[in-house]
Amino acid sequence: MLTIDVFKKERMTKEGRKFNAYLTKITNKSTGDIVNAGVKFEDKVDPPKDCPIRIDVTEGSVSTKKYEDSKTGESKMSYIVWVKSWEKSADEFVDNSMDDWT
Repeated sequence: MLTIDVFKKERMTKEGRKFNAYLTKITNKSTGDIVNAGVKFEDKVDPPKDCPIRIDVTEGSVSTKKYEDSKTGESKMSYIVWVKSWEKSADEFVDNSMDDWT
């Protein structure tokens, strides 16, 4: 099981249609690196309505894709958490983003 904090961002297609993109951060256990990742929910799985939220991914996977940064030419990696089933985590999401600021 993977526990993640899911954030929702409203986006718009070139045709003007609105849709929601879901984002999180995941930690690579072998390196300890924290990376940004997209979150995609399978067609039959409803995404959370209230975000941000902490969820337990009970069934899913993480995919990676190498790409070249168009501005720098640098080789980079993108990550997607694919969710097949999830439930709300017993641990509530707590926003600590302002704790280090005065």
